[in-house]
Amino acid sequence: MTKISAPESWKVPENHINILLNHPWYAVLCNLYRGIFEATYEFYKKQKIAPMLFPITTGSISSPMGLGSDSLPVAVEIKGKKVYLADSMQFSLEIGARISKNGAYYIMPTFRGEDIDERHLNEFIHSEVEIPGNIDDVMILAEKYIKHIVSYLIENNADDITLIAGDIKHLQKVLNNEFKKVSYTEALKDLENIDNSTINVYDDFYNITKIGEKHLPLL
Repeated sequence: MTKISAPESWKVPENHINILLNHPWYAVLCNLYRGIFEATYEFYKKQKIAPMLFPITTGSISSPMGLGSDSLPVAVEIKGKKVYLADSMQFSLEIGARISKNGAYYIMPTFRGEDIDERHLNEFIHSEVEIPGNIDDVMILAEKYIKHIVSYLIENNADDITLIAGDIKHLQKVLNNEFKKVSYTEALKDLENIDNSTINVYDDFYNITKIGEKHLPLL
């Protein structure tokens, strides 16, 4: 099976639409999107967690909120009124989680005013959930969700993934291993001897940089 790569047709706007409609990479991308959406709906239906839809514009903002956040609100003007594109519908989900006793989720666009790098996008499709419980409950649910999607894609989209990645070993590895869990304090300690892996953002509050993010799975 011959591997295919992204044609990067967006770099040539005058030919982009024609390539988009005919290049197999885009067809594979469409199939994978469909698989992720189908697997997400299937997973949360079994958990009795309700799907929700919310406006993508808001008069208020939630970023930057956490110490060290480098995300800024994205403002737009609609009919002469300044509004913001939502960076997260988390607050709406928190209401949804009170209406639906087992929690609420969505898959919707997210917009964030931050720089793009190899690990971060400033516009993406966000799969987010709010449930009753504590952080351990959320971590357990997140691992189950990721493994469910991976299992679904292996079963239904293995050929598509192989066309791009060459094989599905990376997905099988996800299914065969438990997710490593460390506290933030433990992570900071593990990164102590790695240059530029953390940054002091406020009164000895340290944020993990993208350099630190890359090293954590290896420690």
